[in-house]
Amino acid sequence: MICHIEKVNYIISFCQKLKVSNNEIWHDEHGDYEIVIGRRILKDFVNTNPLHKLIISDFIDCAWIPLDKSFIKPKQSYPILSIGVFEDHNKAREYCKENNLEYLTAPLPLANDSFGTNRIGVPNGSSVKGGYPEKTLFDIELIEKLPVESNILGVGEFLGLYTSIIDYFSVRLKNPPERILSFIYDLTCILQTSIKKDKQSFIKNLSVALVFKILIMRISVDYQVGCGADHILANYYEKYFKLPHGKAVFFGFLMMLLIFPKWEKYGLTFHNMERFGAEMGLVTQTELNKITAIEILDLFSIAHDMRLKRKTNINPFNLDKKEIDFMRQRIKYYRGIKKWDTLH
Repeated sequence: MICHIEKVNYIISFCQKLKVSNNEIWHDEHGDYEIVIGRRILKDFVNTNPLHKLIISDFIDCAWIPLDKSFIKPKQSYPILSIGVFEDHNKAREYCKENNLEYLTAPLPLANDSFGTNRIGVPNGSSVKGGYPEKTLFDIELIEKLPVESNILGVGEFLGLYTSIIDYFSVRLKNPPERILSFIYDLTCILQTSIKKDKQSFIKNLSVALVFKILIMRISVDYQVGCGADHILANYYEKYFKLPHGKAVFFGFLMMLLIFPKWEKYGLTFHNMERFGAEMGLVTQTELNKITAIEILDLFSIAHDMRLKRKTNINPFNLDKKEIDFMRQRIKYYRGIKKWDTLH
């Protein structure tokens, strides 16, 4: 089994409690993983806990960090704290793997799931296995000071889990775990509502959503369950359209819903998610027109070559002419070349 239902229920229960308590500890065979969500928690933590090393993004305002950095204690018994984005957490994972240290993370902004994964990115674009963080701190006050457009990228990262799950199981001729998809749908509805109300509520809900994705990948035998065809397309969009990862994943997610309409039966629909993306400012019609103008077979071939070992539904060598033609028709209808309601 890739995702045991008992563990899935445990994750859902964990995330539901996290929304209320703001502090929960996850337990599994990889060790304990503490999640803390709150305001001004990062400053308090740094001032009261010794660290082996601090890795922090250059763009982050460090005025709250003591100038003498007396909290830095270069001993093997103290962990590393990485504050920032993928590059910072990746450095921490690599350093800790080489030096047998534990590490903590603080995502700023909520752009992706790199704060909680065990994957170490390598120069050729792939990744190798590292260690999981011991703790993640979501400092809402610091996160909400960052531009909104940088935080909403995390929505794209989270939604990619939906199509990745369906892709992973369906290409292996298995039924996708509807309990997971149902909870993703519920969290998405909450995000759609909270983004319209207040920034703090949205940030907290997005933090929980990203933790949910992290834990699903953590319990899975194969980490690819959380980075399927939508991520393969994202690799293409990142390279050729120079899009940030979260936005590229969102486009990959939308494309999968567009060309696999049967997947909408699990809750999320192309039209609703396209509208959500536009409301957030994560997608524009001009960008969608560019994305959907690519010849589908060329897109699949190039994207697949970038991740040859991934088993997905968009492997061009496993698709017949009828399937490709149907996908082309779906895109034509979306682009207004033909009437949408005549396509079934």
